[in-house]
Amino acid sequence: LDISDEMEEVRELMYELIKTNFSSGVMVEHLAKIYKESYETRGLGPLLPDNWLDHIRVAEEFEVVNRGPIAMVYTRQRDAPPFIIEPPCNSL
Repeated sequence: LDISDEMEEVRELMYELIKTNFSSGVMVEHLAKIYKESYETRGLGPLLPDNWLDHIRVAEEFEVVNRGPIAMVYTRQRDAPPFIIEPPCNSL
């Protein structure tokens, strides 16, 4: 996989797009379309490589879920402490 600064910028821009506009997740095709409209065509970000989804799948800040023919992308919260469930206290 590409570990260049350019691919890192793509991942960061994707993260911000999803977090800001699609808090409940977004379809892969729609995300690519919005990225291209928001960044590529305006010259505000690098071109989206053909294998961008492969990079998103392995990046820890994203979760890609396939539901039948639909692939959805979600963000995971960055720098969040692990979720720990405390056992209930016995008040005897």
